[in-house]
Amino acid sequence: MTTYPYAADIELAKLRLDLKNPRLATEPDSQRDAFKELAEAQGTKLLALCTHIARHGLNPVQPFLVLPDDDNQFIVLDGNRRLTALRALEQPDLISDRFGESERRQLRQLASIFTPPEDVPCVVFAKRDDADIWIELQHGGESDGAGLVGWSAQQKARHRARRGPNPTHLQILDFVRRGGTLSTESARRCDNGTFPVSTLDRALTTPGVRERLGIDVIAGQVVTNYPKTEVLKGLSKLVDEIGTGGVKVGALMSVDNRLAYIRSYKASELPDPSTRLESAEALSDAPDRPARQADKQKERRRSNARTKVIPAECSIAINPARLNDIYLELKQKLRVDEVPNAAGVLLRVFVELSVDQYIEANAVPLPKNPNLAKKVTAVAEHLQASSSMSEKDFIPVREAVKPEDKLNLATNLNALVHNRQMTVSGNDLKALWDRLQLFLESIWA
Repeated sequence: MTTYPYAADIELAKLRLDLKNPRLATEPDSQRDAFKELAEAQGTKLLALCTHIARHGLNPVQPFLVLPDDDNQFIVLDGNRRLTALRALEQPDLISDRFGESERRQLRQLASIFTPPEDVPCVVFAKRDDADIWIELQHGGESDGAGLVGWSAQQKARHRARRGPNPTHLQILDFVRRGGTLSTESARRCDNGTFPVSTLDRALTTPGVRERLGIDVIAGQVVTNYPKTEVLKGLSKLVDEIGTGGVKVGALMSVDNRLAYIRSYKASELPDPSTRLESAEALSDAPDRPARQADKQKERRRSNARTKVIPAECSIAINPARLNDIYLELKQKLRVDEVPNAAGVLLRVFVELSVDQYIEANAVPLPKNPNLAKKVTAVAEHLQASSSMSEKDFIPVREAVKPEDKLNLATNLNALVHNRQMTVSGNDLKALWDRLQLFLESIWA
């Protein structure tokens, strides 16, 4: 007697789409109709799934949930998108009328490098009702914690930091392949592993090239100050010209060659300066499109009126648990205008312990009997020498340790601890953080 549910590897050819799939508005008449309707409903999302499967295979921790059907076949209760993607990679012409020409080319290229699996991991249920509880848990959101709880922006950043980013040129290549416009030749070379990545890497090593393209590299992570649609213009051109051989390595051998090449780009092929963001974002986290003017003004008002020392968009991955707790209290819990003394003292603790951590980890030389200002200066100079901070980036840190500066780091924050008459406002503390944010991000990078 069969005990349900049970796990089994089932031949791909035996799986059938669920005609009662809730992703479809009506129940199709046939498997072919279901396939086309689901492909049309998913659009570019299906293409993204096809790309991921072609490159990495099926998710090994997410089996198909299936129900036995007549003739020794199985209805897929959960996994219809994946089954549709597999069918599309096997026979891309079946849904060619559901995509534009560029998407059809991309799908055919993916199909040319993809080998379908003979069987796939499944969990077999006796009845639909038995599977429903698990399907709803999978697709019903967090369900008060019983379902899949998504990561916050900070948790994503912490995961990236622990995993370590891909090399710069591979981050760019993946970004452009997902969202850019490439010729058939360049796309094919990206997908089959023959793209000349060393040439792309050579071009991106020059800061002037990165600046014109609207990107930079911070702690190994490619960041941008522009929306994705803007930064993709120049990056797509660069990747495509290297991929097709329009520009070869000989034309990019020296720094002067690379700068001359990037200066040949038209203004329309580079990010529009008017779309520049308030702060740099990782490529994957940048907004898709430029914000409307009204949205920019709203965002600016919200930023100026923040209630915490650390702005919500700041994301720093910190390993020592206690220091991470202090960081989160300054960012999420303490309302700085209500408790400026507590926030000021805690900010001083965070800055000094962060600086001490960097000094110890990097053996930074210090003068005799260093105070906080001297420690900050020594660390900033070390970061500048290692190219983690530029001279321009260093200016706000210099200002923050000047004795005569109103927002002086050492005098004001030390006095909060040792001087009974000392007061500080929430705006002072927010302004001081804004001066030091890049410095502190560089420390923890």
